[in-house]
Amino acid sequence: MFYYENDYLLSAESPKCEDVRDEFFRYIIFDRERRQGWKIHISCTIENHLMIINIVGDYLLMNKISFKYIDKLNSLYYLLSGDAPYGQAGKFITIYPKSDKQFRNIIEDLYPKLDGYQGVYIISDKQFKDSVIYYRFGLFENDGIPYLIDNEGYFVKDERDYFCVPKFENDPFDNFSEADIAYSTLGVTVFPLDIIHTSSSGNVYHSIYEDEVVILKEARRYILGVYGDSIGELQNEINIISFLNNHGIVVPRLLLTFYEEGNFFGVFEEIQGQSLDFFRAINQKIEDTKKIFANLIELLDKIHQVGVVINDISPANFIIKSDLEPVIVDFGSSYFVKDGLKDNIKGATPTFYDESVKDLVPFNSDFHKLGYVLLNYLLPINSVNNYDPTGNTLLAQFKIFAEYNELGYFYEIIILLIRQPLDWKTKLSKLIDRGFSRNTSFVKPRYFKELEYRKKNYEKQTLPDVTLGNRLVYTFSKLLVDEIQTYFKSVIRMSNEDIKHWICGYPDLSIKSGVLGLGLLCIFTDGSLMSDELVNLVEKRMSESDVKEDSLFEGKLGHCLFYLIRYVNTNDDFYLKKCSSLLEEVNKNIKYDDGEYCFIMDYSENISSPYLCDGLSGLVFIALELYKLINDHNYRYRLENEIIKPYCETLRKIKWCKNSGLFFGGLGIGMVLSEVSKVFDDKMMYQDAIELIYNMVQFDVYENGLYVPLSNDKTTSSLRFSDGALGNLFVLNIIGV
Repeated sequence: MFYYENDYLLSAESPKCEDVRDEFFRYIIFDRERRQGWKIHISCTIENHLMIINIVGDYLLMNKISFKYIDKLNSLYYLLSGDAPYGQAGKFITIYPKSDKQFRNIIEDLYPKLDGYQGVYIISDKQFKDSVIYYRFGLFENDGIPYLIDNEGYFVKDERDYFCVPKFENDPFDNFSEADIAYSTLGVTVFPLDIIHTSSSGNVYHSIYEDEVVILKEARRYILGVYGDSIGELQNEINIISFLNNHGIVVPRLLLTFYEEGNFFGVFEEIQGQSLDFFRAINQKIEDTKKIFANLIELLDKIHQVGVVINDISPANFIIKSDLEPVIVDFGSSYFVKDGLKDNIKGATPTFYDESVKDLVPFNSDFHKLGYVLLNYLLPINSVNNYDPTGNTLLAQFKIFAEYNELGYFYEIIILLIRQPLDWKTKLSKLIDRGFSRNTSFVKPRYFKELEYRKKNYEKQTLPDVTLGNRLVYTFSKLLVDEIQTYFKSVIRMSNEDIKHWICGYPDLSIKSGVLGLGLLCIFTDGSLMSDELVNLVEKRMSESDVKEDSLFEGKLGHCLFYLIRYVNTNDDFYLKKCSSLLEEVNKNIKYDDGEYCFIMDYSENISSPYLCDGLSGLVFIALELYKLINDHNYRYRLENEIIKPYCETLRKIKWCKNSGLFFGGLGIGMVLSEVSKVFDDKMMYQDAIELIYNMVQFDVYENGLYVPLSNDKTTSSLRFSDGALGNLFVLNIIGV
């Protein structure tokens, strides 16, 4: 029997087994014989979960079958809500059978016991007939290797977001007929094209309806929401949109609603324009920015005047039309102010705003959130509120940025919206009427003096040695290996033969967490792991693999880095040829757009990166190190004049980045520009590098009498090489501070 005591769901039995808890689950483990296999998930609703755990839990305990379950009510609310990670919603109980035979027996035993119970549909699994029983093939144990292993010992990707039978397995229940499953038939013709947004509560799709591209919003049944469930949320949104449309406010028109397999759908017109985030990336005009700011403030005021609180205000929820008029396209958590705020309504993405938002009345709360949306439009560093939820650190950093870029006008607007001092609306109205003017009082600081101070500050902290060797690429790679070696703890513990097998079969070839990273670790680590045989095996695997990605961390530039290190160690020109060949392959993918060179990121055709480990400065870094080592004068000329210098002209335009770190931030760009400027004696480029590096260290936070950089996720200060004080000190040594 299971029951609640002090908010924990407990069993009256005390079985002799391993009994542990983590943040969400209680684990009842009778044995750990299997690394992977067919596992079972049991879904539920809030109303029936106690009945289901008593049926399933008692059965599992009686038969000594390992399982885990959500043992706290607030955790269950979370994992049955739209906030749950996509693919994890509804997984109340997870069962780990000892064998495939036991797997079938469990399902066949539980099916009649659970007949008639309802539950959240588990997206990642296959449903057994029409029950709350789901199953998938996957890992049982986290041994540090996130892959399945087939019958011949090869690694296979563990698909976790959707149901997939591995090639070396067969679906144990592939023989039950479609007559066993309840289907409903869609009575209208709507063709989904692609997914715009995924959510456990329901996806948003581009679709075709009556020969027009439309927006299709899905609400999944039994997923908890503000208005009971996600269906109630979508129905509330439809009600709000209809109301605003009747009051002359431009919103997406509702075209159709329908139910399909118990889920509710709404079809809306697609508003032509760009999301606020994307518009920022393609439009940097000051006058347009001023107009957008004014239009957004006016739009909120109009909606408030008819009594609607928008609540969920984020860049993705605004579409900017060609005439710069904004349209809100998501009213999922909006409400009428006369109805009051429901206790479970959420509209503040954690840390996108600061903690004072919870103390504001509804309309003022909307304006506070808009202030942070506008700040994000100019400089997307809102995640600094992870570190300091008061907003003080973020606003201080933003003030430095605004002063440097003579954007004091926009800073004043944003501060009024966020902090809302006495009579702030009157001041805001006057400020908007006054119009934009640049603040030209900013005096550029003495960069070197400040950087010298920061260097002494970093040196007072407990950091590894960053003395530069003769080869920058060698020192960089050694410090890189020191950082990533924790990813390979489980591999290092293997026998030599198992490591060889891992190198030959592991699907991930990257530096960050794959075969190439282990190869660098073999080169730089003293002891038994350092083996020519293992390094040669890594080389062989690299030569046999077709790498699709381009970046330093994930793709071909990482291979180039490995080959450069091999050349430094062996002086064999073979490695320079391999490096130059891969470099040319990467270079073919560089796009030229609107006067700038773009390094398209591995995961998206629409996003480019300037950073070291996933972008353009990584390509320049490898090209420059190759330039230093190669003796072919014609190729050196090509590297200098067709790759390094042209791409640096794009990088030199960057004065601020949302991240400051070495791997994925402005410090890495500054390091590359500095090194290029020294090789080609370009004093102006060196000044640009110093200026960018200076701007990046302004993001440091003051802790215990010392300045420390923030980590990339902005949750804490960092001493790391990738995004912390060690990386900053490394760069300051390179630029000669």
